[in-house]
Amino acid sequence: MSSKSDRDTAFDLESKVAQNPALQTSLQNVHENEAIEPPRKRRHSPSEEKPDNVLNNGQRSLLKLKNDSPWNSYRKEFACELAGDAVAVVHNKNPSRVLLLRSYPDAISSKMLQWFSQHQHPHIMSAKEAYLFKNSLFIICEDLPLTMEYLIVCRAYPTEAQLAVIMRQILEGLSYLVTQGLEHQALKSSNILMNLDGIVKIGSLEDVQAQGKNKDQRATLDALKTITMELMEKHTKKNGTTGVNDLKRWPVDSNAVKFLAAIDSVSTVDELRKHQLLTQCTATEGELMSSPATIQSQDLCCMTSR
Repeated sequence: MSSKSDRDTAFDLESKVAQNPALQTSLQNVHENEAIEPPRKRRHSPSEEKPDNVLNNGQRSLLKLKNDSPWNSYRKEFACELAGDAVAVVHNKNPSRVLLLRSYPDAISSKMLQWFSQHQHPHIMSAKEAYLFKNSLFIICEDLPLTMEYLIVCRAYPTEAQLAVIMRQILEGLSYLVTQGLEHQALKSSNILMNLDGIVKIGSLEDVQAQGKNKDQRATLDALKTITMELMEKHTKKNGTTGVNDLKRWPVDSNAVKFLAAIDSVSTVDELRKHQLLTQCTATEGELMSSPATIQSQDLCCMTSR
C-alpha cells in the first residue's frame, strides 16, 4: 500500500492534463483550404522532382504523398502549440480519431518530405500522410497531446522510475539520430512530445541537422541535463551548475542524482544509455500514466479539451 507521502509526491499526470489543456495559439483562426505558413514563391516543387512515394534514391517510401489539399480529407478541430504550430484534425470519414496536422513552408518542404519518407523510429515523431498544397508541405502526424514542458510545470513530481522511463525513451531517439549522422539543435522540454500511453517522442524535426557521426555530443548532453533537472526540480540552477536542492525527494545516493551527475562526465549519448538508472529500471511506458496518485483511464482524452 502506498504511503501518503508517495501519493503526494507521485507524478500526477491526470491532474496535469486537466490543468493544462493543449495551448491555444494564433493558428486557431486557420480556416480550411488555407496554408498554415504564409506561402512563398516556389522554384521547384517536390512533386515535380519525384512521383508520389518515390525517394531520391529511387526507393519507394511508406509515406503516402498526395498533391491535394488536406482539407479535402480532414476537418479542423482547433490549433495548438505542440513542439511547433499544429492543428488538431479528424478525418471526414473517421471523426472519432484525432490527428495532428503540421505545415512546412517552401523553404524546407523538400527537406522535411525527405526526412519523413526516410526516417522512422519509435521515439521520434513520424508522419502518416503528406500533402503538397499551396506551396506548403502538410504532414499528418499521430496525436501527441503532451510535452515535457507540461510535466515540468505540474506541481507533482515524477518518481525515479518514471524519470528513468522518460529519459530512456529520449536517449533511444537521440541515439538513432547519432547513428544517422544527425543532431537535434533545439533539444528542450517543449520539443519532447508524449502520448496518452506514455510513449515519448522527439519533435520539432525541422531543427535536426546533418552532423558527422564522430562530432562532439556535448551540446546534446547539456540539453539533456537541462531537461533532467527541470523534471526533477521544476527549474535549473541560475549559476548553471548541476545538482538538486531537495535531497529528501532526490537523495544523493539515488540513481536519479547519479544519472544527473553522470551527464557531465560522459561524452556520448550511448554512454549515458548504459547508466544504472536506465539499466536497472523495470518500469514500462504505461507507468507514466499510472501511479499511486494517477488514475489511468480514457477520461484523460476528454481532459485535453478535445
